[in-house]
Amino acid sequence: MSILKLRAPMDEVLLSDKEWQAISCQLGLSGRELEILRCAANGEKELSIANQLAISFHTVHTHLHRLYRKLGVSNRMEAVVLVFRTYIALNRQQSSVPGNREYFPSDRAAA
Repeated sequence: MSILKLRAPMDEVLLSDKEWQAISCQLGLSGRELEILRCAANGEKELSIANQLAISFHTVHTHLHRLYRKLGVSNRMEAVVLVFRTYIALNRQQSSVPGNREYFPSDRAAA
C-alpha cells in the first residue's frame, strides 16, 4: 500500500495537472516519464501501469529504472518523496513573490 493512500481518500486528487506539470518542468521529465511517475505516486504497480498506459510490463520497468537514475533515487518511495519536496519548494518560491497575496516580508527575513 502506498504511503499516500494512508493519508488521502482514494478518490481525492493529490496534485492538480498544473502542479504535476510544474514539477515535471522543475525535474526535467518527459511526458511519458511524468505519466509513469504519477502512476507510481498513486501506488500503482508495474502491471497496473502497463495496462493503464497500454505498454508492456518490461517497458514500465525500464521507464521506472531510467526515471530513478535521472532523479538520482534508488526506489519508488524516494522518487515520490523527491516529487513532494519539489512541490513544497515550488510553493515556497511562489509564496515569496511580492504581489502574491500570501507574501509576507517577515517570512522572507526569517528564511
